[in-house]
Amino acid sequence: MEDTVDIAKHEKYHQLKSYIPGENPKTTKQKSETWFKIRNRSSVTGSTCYTALGQGKLKNMQVHYDRVKTGIDNFQFTEALISNMNYGTSHEIDAIATVVARVLPSMFSDLDYFEEVCTPIPEAHNSLFMVVSPDCSLRVSQTNCPKMMFETKCKVENTYSTPVCYEIPRYYIPQVLCEMACCDCDELRYACYVLEQYFNNGILSNV
Repeated sequence: MEDTVDIAKHEKYHQLKSYIPGENPKTTKQKSETWFKIRNRSSVTGSTCYTALGQGKLKNMQVHYDRVKTGIDNFQFTEALISNMNYGTSHEIDAIATVVARVLPSMFSDLDYFEEVCTPIPEAHNSLFMVVSPDCSLRVSQTNCPKMMFETKCKVENTYSTPVCYEIPRYYIPQVLCEMACCDCDELRYACYVLEQYFNNGILSNV
């Protein structure tokens, strides 16, 4: 297997086009300017659905309520949160390369990695009530339905926790279930990437 991977040229990696005019969530590349606009207009996203369900810290629930109901965004990024987000962003490409070059050939040799779009989950009076942005789906080809979804997290080293997650953290459960539902897929693999190793970490099925 490769020691280094040029993702852009890898035969098993299928990336979305960088820019498609308009604000159609189903053609919107993640982390693009349009993607951020769509997320800001939605009431709930995959990453906030745990809080929206009334779970987590009371402070976070209040911040979410204020943003959705009053339009006031009081969320404050702490230095620790910014550091964790930067770590995840900087190692995202490493996680993708590991999935494409190591996981797929050894475990799912018939499947390819397809980058996913921003998918809306509508409600009666709001077409952007919730938007979910899965990391990717694993498919035989672009025209086939997903065989499974794949979610990768880049875990920051912490003195008081294990290097990798040995079960899916509770606060990620609503997010990955929504990812499976929006792509009509009943199987998901969750993986935790760290610099020293790669640990495949479980399956969700039968949503």
